[in-house]
Amino acid sequence: MPGDGNIRYLNYIKIQIQGRVCAYLFELHYKPYVNLKKPDMKKAKLLFGIFTSLVIVFFAGCTDMDNYNDQQKQLDSDQLGHLVIKLTDAPFPFEMIEAATVNIVKVEIRKVCECDEDEYPYIELPLPDDSNGFNLLELRNGVTADLVEMGIEPGNYDLIRLYVDEAVLKVKDGDDYKVKVPSGQQTGIKIFMEPALKVVSELTTEVVLDFNLEKSFVLKGNANTPAGIKGFNFKPVVKAVNNTTEGTLAGEVFDAETDDLIPGITVWIEEAETVIYSASTDELGYYAIPGITAGSYDVIAGSDAFFNDTVLGVQIVEGNLTVQNFALTPITGMLEGLVKDLDADTLLPGAAVWIELEEIMIDSVSTNEEGYYSMPGIRIGTYDVIAALDGFVNDTLEGVEIIDGDITVDFALVVEEETTTSSDN
Repeated sequence: MPGDGNIRYLNYIKIQIQGRVCAYLFELHYKPYVNLKKPDMKKAKLLFGIFTSLVIVFFAGCTDMDNYNDQQKQLDSDQLGHLVIKLTDAPFPFEMIEAATVNIVKVEIRKVCECDEDEYPYIELPLPDDSNGFNLLELRNGVTADLVEMGIEPGNYDLIRLYVDEAVLKVKDGDDYKVKVPSGQQTGIKIFMEPALKVVSELTTEVVLDFNLEKSFVLKGNANTPAGIKGFNFKPVVKAVNNTTEGTLAGEVFDAETDDLIPGITVWIEEAETVIYSASTDELGYYAIPGITAGSYDVIAGSDAFFNDTVLGVQIVEGNLTVQNFALTPITGMLEGLVKDLDADTLLPGAAVWIELEEIMIDSVSTNEEGYYSMPGIRIGTYDVIAALDGFVNDTLEGVEIIDGDITVDFALVVEEETTTSSDN
């Protein structure tokens, strides 16, 4: 591009995979996620995404496309600014949803000029000829899919208009539902940028379009089971973030006792005790929250099974990545009780008591001389509890819920019946 003075259209493919339901558009040279200090497995995942990514590169200007090409021939290509548009998504409860797809058919950007606002020109940004469907559920914690990358005339741009002709929800073990797109094909989804996006000559400007899945896909029916879901209405809620001036928070969440990485942990950012951003860890315990306004925030990680871990005053720097890891302490309870002989109504010392999770023994103890047992430090959850003693039939209680506190489970064992064999004389 630089130096030839001509406008050339270049299309190439780039899809990045990272982690919180999201889809971006960006150029690797300006977004070096691979520099993250992550385990080798995470780096391999990122590199794979980079080599299989989708990118569309082209040039546009501040007037209609017919006149723009002629005007651009008079500009030195070195004077062009570099615009990158990304598509991302806010957290969404996707445990029962297999795919949430939007099909984008056209993108426009509006340039601010010295004229009335209703006369600001729109520039259509060419899209590739192949599929423009993006499954937002595949794009989590920084996983990215490119939408637009282009050279553009320097100036201020205050609105992006996204045209979506179809949105589809696929329910796990269920049906596919095509959702309605209110005015999506006619007037497009208007995404205002305040303050206006400033494109500077020879510099790269990145924009993130953040879909809020939870608010955009409005459930119809009962969400407690896949069979209860009857469809969705599509009411798109999209936020434009200037990724050049915004920061990203990312990191891993560990189990403080085992050092294992933990999936499904919610990480959220608070300002004045109000939640303003959030994400969930993926299967590798990794999270990423892009598009954060620069400043100081309190960041919290936690779930129903772990105590919250709060870090105060985390600094988010514009255009930079902040890494914040968490080590969570599991919430535990204690199981205790008595084991007795049902028929004799006497306590049984030396009886074995153990707990199982999915038929795997987690912990075990024996009753003392008074038939009492206690099992502290059990992580909260649902277990099967079994008591056994030679000469007695095992007694199993299924689905015992361990909570933050003490749970009493008593057993009454039945003596095994003696079996006899007879022989012919």
